[in-house]
Amino acid sequence: MRLNLEEEFCEVNNMKLKRSGKKECRTLTMGGELTVGHAGKLKRVLIEELERADNLRLKFDDVEEADITLLQLLCAAHNSALEKNKTITVHDNGFPPAVWNTANSAGMFDNPRCPASGSCVYAQEKSVRKERTSK
Repeated sequence: MRLNLEEEFCEVNNMKLKRSGKKECRTLTMGGELTVGHAGKLKRVLIEELERADNLRLKFDDVEEADITLLQLLCAAHNSALEKNKTITVHDNGFPPAVWNTANSAGMFDNPRCPASGSCVYAQEKSVRKERTSK
């Protein structure tokens, strides 16, 4: 099943995707199981959204499970965005526990491998979370 550009919401085998916004700034909301079983679908949606948007904002809602595949896809999407002079950011809500714990276990916050560490989604999230906890 392919998620068409016209579709705003799709649920496939416990993974939920919602798209919204215009070319200047689009939001991709992800939820459910963001795991290797959905990697192909999620990759296609990220590619399509980067083609449509100048700025892509990632929002996480009701994430039940996340694995290293999600982290790799976010890094690949970020690198693609940089090559196209586009941006990817994480919504103000930040990473939910399932994504945070997976990224933390993988060492994404302590040793970001991103060549553009200032705009890296993991560096952004670590900075925002640090601000939140210091208040």
